[in-house]
Amino acid sequence: MKGLVLSGQPSASKKQEKQYLFILERFTPDSVNLSMPFRQWNLSHREQDIMRLLLADRSNKEIAHALGLSLNTVKGYMKLLMRKIGVNSRAGIIANFLTGRNPSS
Repeated sequence: MKGLVLSGQPSASKKQEKQYLFILERFTPDSVNLSMPFRQWNLSHREQDIMRLLLADRSNKEIAHALGLSLNTVKGYMKLLMRKIGVNSRAGIIANFLTGRNPSS
């Protein structure tokens, strides 16, 4: 586990500026129970496969190879996931999927 302190100024502690500590931890999708988020977002089996690989930090090309799909098919699934989860980026898919934030609720 790694920690990272971010602030607006290099000498933030002298100016009483707020500092933020972020704890960064890498996990593998196999070590986390994803069944509840899969149900919450109503993901198909193929979307679940893609989500697991996306959470494992795989590129579209790697996902296509792992699942025996074309790169264009994976890109189509990514667009579908973005629409379904209500975001416009891969990072947004992951963030909203893991936090359960649903803009339509």
